[in-house]
Amino acid sequence: MTVDNAKIKLRGYFEEACEVLGVNHRSIPFVYDHIGDRFRTVGNTCETDGNRLFINEDWLIMCLNTNYLYDLQYQMYHEARHFYQSMVIADFHARGKSSELPSTIRQWENECLHYQRNEGTDETQKANASQKMELDANAFAIVMLSTKGITEARAPEEQWEETAQRAQEIYRNLVKIGRLN
Repeated sequence: MTVDNAKIKLRGYFEEACEVLGVNHRSIPFVYDHIGDRFRTVGNTCETDGNRLFINEDWLIMCLNTNYLYDLQYQMYHEARHFYQSMVIADFHARGKSSELPSTIRQWENECLHYQRNEGTDETQKANASQKMELDANAFAIVMLSTKGITEARAPEEQWEETAQRAQEIYRNLVKIGRLN
């Protein structure tokens, strides 16, 4: 697969997840960047900034070179969930209610304000992964992959039980509102 074809696939995976989540993906541009100021290593795959999704092109190339294509799906599903989280927070402030519990929304909002960014080191990767909004995004990615029969999952071992539990909650909620079968 070429890099250009992979970029088309990334957009498709992202749009698929956004459709399930009710997120308007049409106004979210993808910005590709190489290792440098924004991305320190290939361990930094993507990040959101406002309404843009930055994607580490060196990570994308590494996935293609190692035939690790599962990660492309996983990461786009994960990132779509972050846009959903932002949408839910905004909805909660606008209407005083939303599709998630107020305690969950407050947790996400606090983590957004004090976000532990993955800088590519073991220490920052652990700090990043320990955030509830990251756990939630990992759980959603697992749900999306499971609908495709992919059982491979990427979550920190010490969080696996909590991530699996959250994935079950997300799945039940999405089925309940008719977004998944």
